[in-house]
Amino acid sequence: MNKLKHTLLVCGIIAIICVVIQPIHSRPILLLLAALWFVVIGSSVALMKNYKQKVLACICVLLPLLPLVNQGEVNPKDLTHMYVENLKSSSGIEYVWGGEGWMGLDCSGLPRRSMIKALFKYTYLKFNGQALIACFDLWINDASAKEFLNGYGGRVVVDGTRYKINSVRSDVKAGDIAVTYGGVHVMAYLDKQTIIQAEPERSKVVIDKIPCDNSWYDADVCLIRWKIGS
Repeated sequence: MNKLKHTLLVCGIIAIICVVIQPIHSRPILLLLAALWFVVIGSSVALMKNYKQKVLACICVLLPLLPLVNQGEVNPKDLTHMYVENLKSSSGIEYVWGGEGWMGLDCSGLPRRSMIKALFKYTYLKFNGQALIACFDLWINDASAKEFLNGYGGRVVVDGTRYKINSVRSDVKAGDIAVTYGGVHVMAYLDKQTIIQAEPERSKVVIDKIPCDNSWYDADVCLIRWKIGS
């Protein structure tokens, strides 16, 4: 029993460390974190002496998965609204290369984190299992700017037509993503003339009105749209 308690303590400490360093998105870290939480939960249940307490604990653990019983369609308008609000709320967060957490974001981490949060919120507001599956899928599968440009495993729709953000495309929608041709940098639209990006040069997430005197907005880009939000 003492060994089990020690195991639980060690796993809990490692899990907390993983959460703290999570601004750097890494699949091994995420998988380790998920495994540790299972160990912590399993050990906690094993330490309980009362059978009813164990049953109650198992029910509490499974409750967050309950939306999976409803595999209805995700409403694009509602999801996009949540996604754009998350983008806006990220303004001012520090730029961290590879970042995707509360301590920092990079250019591709900004739209990914915003969509993950939107899907999580949608899951429990709308009791939707499709959103929960998509949320976990995005959380575990990272994407660089180049990966976005290559279609991100079918998770996004890519318009390969080159254009410049400062040219102000008329068919742009809130939440759309612009990726520089060649897959170097990612930016997102809040509306047709407002861009948000995690910009290395200014070392934070910034919002600009376009046209704007910024080299990123005069670079060749491709328009990308989340498949689940379109």
